[in-house]
Amino acid sequence: MPFDLQSVIATQTAYLELLRQADACEKLFNQAGIEKPAPLLRFLESIRVGVVSIGSFIDGNQTLPSPGTAAALVASPEARIKPTVDYSGTLKNQTFTIPHEPFRGFLPQGADKTWVPIPVKEASPQALTFAVMRQMKDPLPIARISAIVGDLRGKPGTTGGYNVVRRFMETGAMLETPEGIHLVSKEAGGLFEEDTLWIPPTQLTDADAAYHRREGILEFLKLNTGLSTASISRGLQTCGWIKTPLNAHHVKADLGVLEKEGIIERMPDKGWRLKDQQKTPP
Repeated sequence: MPFDLQSVIATQTAYLELLRQADACEKLFNQAGIEKPAPLLRFLESIRVGVVSIGSFIDGNQTLPSPGTAAALVASPEARIKPTVDYSGTLKNQTFTIPHEPFRGFLPQGADKTWVPIPVKEASPQALTFAVMRQMKDPLPIARISAIVGDLRGKPGTTGGYNVVRRFMETGAMLETPEGIHLVSKEAGGLFEEDTLWIPPTQLTDADAAYHRREGILEFLKLNTGLSTASISRGLQTCGWIKTPLNAHHVKADLGVLEKEGIIERMPDKGWRLKDQQKTPP
């Protein structure tokens, strides 16, 4: 059957509307305090475990997919690739599965598909402080800003927001008036959408970029067990939804952090796997 771009666009537009309606339906059930029916729960779960990502094919203006994107949407959900070389330059024959982007909700108005989603409680104090100040209608005292940031992080009473404001007042990015503190640029900072903070890629801190990469590593290891650091790095570089700089040195450091946190572990053959993955027989 010949490829029909208009049909592909029509199907994806209809599917996108279905996702929007599911999200609206969930919000109504939550507001009413009514238990959600099992079919709705199953559908919501399916779109939140990486089966689909709305942000991968729409932007903040809800535009239709381009011909190239539309063609990609009808490809197999498990694209298999072969890494070309490892650190020593030896050719590899191992294949692996590329994960879909985890569903993080809908893009907020004013964001676009290049922005990086970070769970609010995992975002850096700097990212949260700028986002809070961006959405403020009026300047606020520094103590109030710091308190809001602490609450968002789940760490009330901490001074992360205070330190950020003081640092960026020195750079001129924030100004103090008799009414309070405000941003000089209205375009600085990310945007909140429910429990997710969407951050422009140029405004990511090192901590936010590392969280985004490590999220990619964990999604990759859900589908691939026993790969080397080099193979994981090569595979992650093919994930178009990872929007931060990524190289073998980043991946090696991130794997070390995840191992220290007890989330992943090395296998006897030196490959990597999630720590709770079933042990393979010897």
